[in-house]
Amino acid sequence: KPTQPAALELLSRKSSVLHDMICKVLRMQNITILGCTGSIGANTLDVVRQNRHRYGVFALAAGHNIDLLCSQIQEFRPKVAVTASESGRTALTNKLAGTGLSRGEWPELLFGPEALVQISVAPEAYAVMSSIVGVAGLEATYAAVRAGKRLGLANKEVLVSGGRLRSEEHTSELQS
Repeated sequence: KPTQPAALELLSRKSSVLHDMICKVLRMQNITILGCTGSIGANTLDVVRQNRHRYGVFALAAGHNIDLLCSQIQEFRPKVAVTASESGRTALTNKLAGTGLSRGEWPELLFGPEALVQISVAPEAYAVMSSIVGVAGLEATYAAVRAGKRLGLANKEVLVSGGRLRSEEHTSELQS
């Protein structure tokens, strides 16, 4: 019977169906990281790296650091990767093509704010780490909260703006 780390090593070579089955058996918690190429995102991935028996990466979202995002995709094998723009997605596609990963091993590649919301509320994600600079991640972070996700919040702008949104929402509910 393989140990948990040995089972996880097998994951990197097997299909996503097998990955999902093993995650359920091991009760692995998959996370989405908004801002994966920044310092908080990179530190979050260090925690995942040291605890592969507990955590997996469902989705990674980055702004414009395509080289680092590509490296992270190769190591953590997320199901989805999001860039800020369509040109970023194109650059990531070109970069992944040169890695030796077969197309079947690539994550789904998305871009833009709607994609951030999509990966933040996905049922596969147990938790969301929101570390995008400024308010760019506000909509996705707010959607994650409304979807009942565990949230790691690493920026005060989202906290301040999100608190204001939450207050306005409750006020409008009271007025209805």
